[in-house]
Amino acid sequence: MNIYNFISLGENCGTSMLLKNAKLRLKSYPFDWTRHIVFLDEINVLYNIKIIKKLLNKNIDCNLITKDYLGDAMESKFPIHKSIWFPHETGSKEEVYAKYERRFERLREQIYNSRNIFVIIVRLKKIDQNIFDEIIQILQYYNKENKIIYICGKEHKYLETYKKCVFYKHIPFNLNHCTNIEEYDKLFFPQVEEYINNLIKREKLKAGRKKNECKEHPHKILTPSLDATPDPFRHKQVTRKHPLYYRMFSMLQIK
Repeated sequence: MNIYNFISLGENCGTSMLLKNAKLRLKSYPFDWTRHIVFLDEINVLYNIKIIKKLLNKNIDCNLITKDYLGDAMESKFPIHKSIWFPHETGSKEEVYAKYERRFERLREQIYNSRNIFVIIVRLKKIDQNIFDEIIQILQYYNKENKIIYICGKEHKYLETYKKCVFYKHIPFNLNHCTNIEEYDKLFFPQVEEYINNLIKREKLKAGRKKNECKEHPHKILTPSLDATPDPFRHKQVTRKHPLYYRMFSMLQIK
């Protein structure tokens, strides 16, 4: 069996749920239960990767990363910070902050010491090749055996040549066939789940801890394309004339 530690990088809680259903999710991580408020065309993934780049720097305290990530979200009825939505969090502000700090510390420890598969499920946002190359550089920094599962509703033809490090699946989806989020999920996620289950069987994947033997980090990580991408700050206008957007923005009372 190929033993890996599985880590969700988003774009939303559906990724963690599918890993849980496939019995691949053994621990909680900071990006498990979040999403972008513009939840079809926008993603948190690139911002999450930037945070991982910070985590690779041992001089940056996880407490500072947690404070920057959560901001004052837990003081609001709708917990949102930098357009990152935390819809599943309960408990006091102090409890949530402590939980996320533990998750960031765990993520850092796993990156240093485990062989990992990072899982990304994106609906309608395409990632450019130069940015994806930098994502791979970051995620393989401590271990060249680390891999990525990348499933997307937009086609990324260039990823078909990345078979050594990326399990890529394009699942086409036409947003015009949906009138609500439930319809969207019923069409998209069963296909994602089928792919993951088939991938587990084909590659003989198993969730677990395999010690990372690669401790070298011989070069500085240079990621100009990723660094130039905007952080997910408040999106001021709806980007699509579609009922799904207006329904969500109305619920969140975002103007």
